[in-house]
Amino acid sequence: DAGVLVCRPGEDTPGTFAVALKGGHNAEHHNHNDVGSYVVVCNGETVLLDPGAEVYTARTFSKRRYESKVLNSYGHPVPIAGGQLQRPGGMARGTFLQTHFTDGQDSVVIDLKPAYALNTLTRLERTFVYDRKGTGSLTVKDAVVCSRPETFETALVTLGDWHRVNPNEIIVWSSGQTLAVTIDAGGASYEIVAE
Repeated sequence: DAGVLVCRPGEDTPGTFAVALKGGHNAEHHNHNDVGSYVVVCNGETVLLDPGAEVYTARTFSKRRYESKVLNSYGHPVPIAGGQLQRPGGMARGTFLQTHFTDGQDSVVIDLKPAYALNTLTRLERTFVYDRKGTGSLTVKDAVVCSRPETFETALVTLGDWHRVNPNEIIVWSSGQTLAVTIDAGGASYEIVAE
């Protein structure tokens, strides 16, 4: 039900770059709306992350649960499609459309469309490709189609710091571990906003 995949470097790989990827659905026990989220670990340090749990209050276990930016999808590295966050509930499911696992590379394609209540959304698929070559890498590719123009956002979540190196690359670092993040929007204009 959780749809979790953990990818680690190979025994003969010099890197210590590992990731965890999540499909699942938004009605799990102690649920967060986080279908399609991921974490990235370098040398034991979580550089890109899921923020985890908040301090629980009465609101946490009420109808107002998803007002929290930590529990709703805003606080997770998942898309915001047409200005909409993921919806809660078991119908908001990430279905694995494809999986391919080898000694050198793992890849999965997850259908995220059911997690969103956006009427114009006709396709939203997230592809993860974890590569064990060299020090390791993760590619996250979102394929989105709407019946009319819509905004599209995604997030990188870190407790560390970051710096924009050039228009298509940022560096993220935390506790001495550094990641290079390359952005390819297919020629479309975009902006990077820190919050």
